[in-house]
Amino acid sequence: MQKVSYIGDGSTTDFYFNFPFYTNTDIIVLKNNQTATDCTIIGTTSGLNADIPYTGGKVVFNSAPAVTDSITIYRHLPLTRIVDYQPTEKINPTNLNQDMNYMIEILKDMQDKIDMFSEQYNDIVNKESTDNLLSKIDNLNQLINNDEIINKYTSNCITKIQQDLKIELSSGTFTLKAGSKVYIPNGAGNFDTIITTSDLSVKPSSFSTSSNRMVIYTTNGTIGMLDVHLPYVYSGTTAPTTFDNNGRAFWYDTVNNTIKKTSDNGSTWTSGYGFPIALVEITTNIGITAINNIFNGIGYIGSTIYVLPGVKSLIPDGRNIDGTLKNISLTVNSVKTFTPSNTLSTTTNIALGSAEQVKYHSFVYDKDSNTTSAPGFMNAGDITYTNGKITYFNPKTSFQQLDYNDTNFIAHQAMPSHIYTDLTLPASGGTITAPADGYLTVNKSATTSGEYINMINTSNNINVNSIATNAMNCRLLMPVSKGDTIMINYTLTGTTNWFRFVYANSAK
Repeated sequence: MQKVSYIGDGSTTDFYFNFPFYTNTDIIVLKNNQTATDCTIIGTTSGLNADIPYTGGKVVFNSAPAVTDSITIYRHLPLTRIVDYQPTEKINPTNLNQDMNYMIEILKDMQDKIDMFSEQYNDIVNKESTDNLLSKIDNLNQLINNDEIINKYTSNCITKIQQDLKIELSSGTFTLKAGSKVYIPNGAGNFDTIITTSDLSVKPSSFSTSSNRMVIYTTNGTIGMLDVHLPYVYSGTTAPTTFDNNGRAFWYDTVNNTIKKTSDNGSTWTSGYGFPIALVEITTNIGITAINNIFNGIGYIGSTIYVLPGVKSLIPDGRNIDGTLKNISLTVNSVKTFTPSNTLSTTTNIALGSAEQVKYHSFVYDKDSNTTSAPGFMNAGDITYTNGKITYFNPKTSFQQLDYNDTNFIAHQAMPSHIYTDLTLPASGGTITAPADGYLTVNKSATTSGEYINMINTSNNINVNSIATNAMNCRLLMPVSKGDTIMINYTLTGTTNWFRFVYANSAK
């Protein structure tokens, strides 16, 4: 292809290309996918009588493109004659050669496009007809939609969780996107459903370092961070009697089915809050640095588990005569809650039952017989319940059957997502702990040759480094796993353009 691409570095103004062209209008220059007008094209001539006037050249920008600006230079030859030969005129050999070579260059461009098309589509050549293929896909989709395949070959699993909450985390700011659905307990047996009509954001600025807090839908139609630590978040039939140092507590009143908050040691309570949206981790001066749980489908508050409409699951019920699995399909059609009446201190399971029941129950699944030690229930997750509170929460995600054709999906889960959080670069020799699976990336300037930066993963000794050859930007990208400790060493003395953690697509 007669095309070349670059990334700006903030200092380079000249960008070279080596494909032939005839006039400057044959060269197209794009900056960030837009036509560039702040530049000049300078061709490399091949002589006065050359068959092609220019063998290549360079694009010179008036000012250096910024860091991360994308520069694309390519050739576009108009499909037209460049010489009009007159019947009474002698044919000039230079003009004739240029005319013929122009046509050949156009044919080269066309051949490039044909080759690219062939490479992209050669995997479907000589295969089944499109109609036949689409018919098979349609039949397969019908089986999947009717749960016929999943019901026969999988069990003891959740097959669907409504993705009601659409979340974004960027630069310490948590955003609940428009179109999200939240549930508000509002009187015995009643749960109001709110669908947000605009993005709602929150960025805490005054919470203590590394504190876990719940994001909730507030009484005034926004989202907010609980200023109450998790040990002071309760649920049950009676109001709590223990409060934080500021007299605050948060309580899901299960008798009146409403979520309340107090700031005066329980003298007064404000009602009308929604079920928690997420559990997040906060770092002082940065904001939210990690999302530990998003409460899609299944969530908790205090000691209460709640399951939201749309959750579908398979409850083991033995095997059919042909050996395939026999299951009971369960769809949760309304909000279900469960609060234990006694104080437990154990690690147990969240159990979903065939009558849309929810409870805590430790049980074992026998895959050979397709039964559980709690007949009529399936395991929807794991919790630790300590002294009246849930202290560990790990719900199951929906089952997704993967096969050979899902290799692209599987690989994509490890790739960087669009969610990231900006961090403060520690002093040289300092460390940072990865909040999830993802990537650490840094862009910092050097002011002279020989300055360097490196990152060392002390958990597995993987390291990356960059050494400046002049005044330039040094960039690093390191894949990390949740909990890895990364040491950062550097002598760079210039500006820190960014230091951030980018979540992998599958990271929680």
